[in-house]
Amino acid sequence: MLAKKNFAKSSLGAAITNTATLLSVATGDGVKFPQSGNFMAVIWGASYTSPLDDPAREIVLMTLSSGDAFTITRAQEGTAANAWNANDHILHTITAGTFKEYPGIPSIVQKSGSNAGNYITANTSWIAVDATNLSYTVTVPVGQKLSIEASGSVWSASAGTNGELAILQDGSPLVKYFEGNAYASTFNLKYVFTGDGNSHTFALGFAASSASYTFTMANSGGFYPLMIFRVEDAS
Repeated sequence: MLAKKNFAKSSLGAAITNTATLLSVATGDGVKFPQSGNFMAVIWGASYTSPLDDPAREIVLMTLSSGDAFTITRAQEGTAANAWNANDHILHTITAGTFKEYPGIPSIVQKSGSNAGNYITANTSWIAVDATNLSYTVTVPVGQKLSIEASGSVWSASAGTNGELAILQDGSPLVKYFEGNAYASTFNLKYVFTGDGNSHTFALGFAASSASYTFTMANSGGFYPLMIFRVEDAS
């Protein structure tokens, strides 16, 4: 994951050749840029207001070396390596390549369980109800919100034995629904997950209080279990 920081702009502290792999920014400006990790930047000539106007502009991959000095990988994203002068512009910016980190999430993803019948028998730890059909692995960008809903009809066939349904994240419950004592009912679970930039698997899960528990979903008169994943506003 590329590092990012707002308003990181400076000028070159010294000239560099078209083969240089180290540059310095203006004295004291190093702190404006990300202090760890790699990040993208664009260099363009001092006589141009914007890199849009300079046909020789160059995109580089940068990493802090020390203070105002950075190591650079030249000629990124189809640009050419050029010699640059002291006082030429340098700006940390989002490039087209940055967006490749985020493959994109469909606005709505719906997952439906298979037909009626026993899904789970005898399990006292959390397991996925239907790992094939009721599971979704996704990378949610930092700050982006993903709404997760799970619904269906359930029936606990073992009187006096309790069970719980939950939306699981990587096997751990986020929100639960209690069901037991041989009652039929419907359930609806919802959780809003805030992205952290990492890949996670979300699933409908089940755990019972007894190893003799039998659990049925989408039985006669009910409806098939369903999970809906919705991208929400990041605010």
